[in-house]
Amino acid sequence: MLLWPYGYFTHYGAVAGPFIALVLALPAGLLRPAEHRLQIVPLLAVCAIAVVVVAALGLRQFATETRLHGWTRPAARADRLIPPGACVLTNDSSLTVSAGRFVPATPGCSAMVDAYGTLLAMTDGRKLLASPREVRSVTALWSADFARAPYVWLETGSQGQIPWTASLYDYFADHFRLLGLVNGPGAHDVPKGGLYVRR
Repeated sequence: MLLWPYGYFTHYGAVAGPFIALVLALPAGLLRPAEHRLQIVPLLAVCAIAVVVVAALGLRQFATETRLHGWTRPAARADRLIPPGACVLTNDSSLTVSAGRFVPATPGCSAMVDAYGTLLAMTDGRKLLASPREVRSVTALWSADFARAPYVWLETGSQGQIPWTASLYDYFADHFRLLGLVNGPGAHDVPKGGLYVRR
């Protein structure tokens, strides 16, 4: 379960290691050679299969991370696309931090620094299972922030932090255009990841 999360963050690897060891230790303990030395063959087979599965999942995750973050040097491109001190609204503040665009010099910029945390706080942890009233309040917050932002920098998978209602998506599509730093595909009524500028 730890190897196939809905939202993967790179620090999960430090947590998964001990649990993987436990998962492998149980079948190894059950198949250990006790009375019959022939039990070593199934033990080696189970261990070999476990190593292959763990390696395959690790390679899959590495490939996914590499594909999503193949643009990991956005600072140089961000320097050309975003003026220093500009107000940049994002669902992933690590983008603006790494590009040196986290702190705006202009007043009135959104104070949101953790889109996922904001969603959790405003929905009492229920996220997308929240009540319609809670979803409306989160949507209203994003709508107000979009109205003030000259730049929006989205990470792929923003539907996990932003409740993309039809009206919010329509507003975004009407008022912003993709400028660059594309980092992944969108989905139905969800913009693709990248840097957007107000039209």
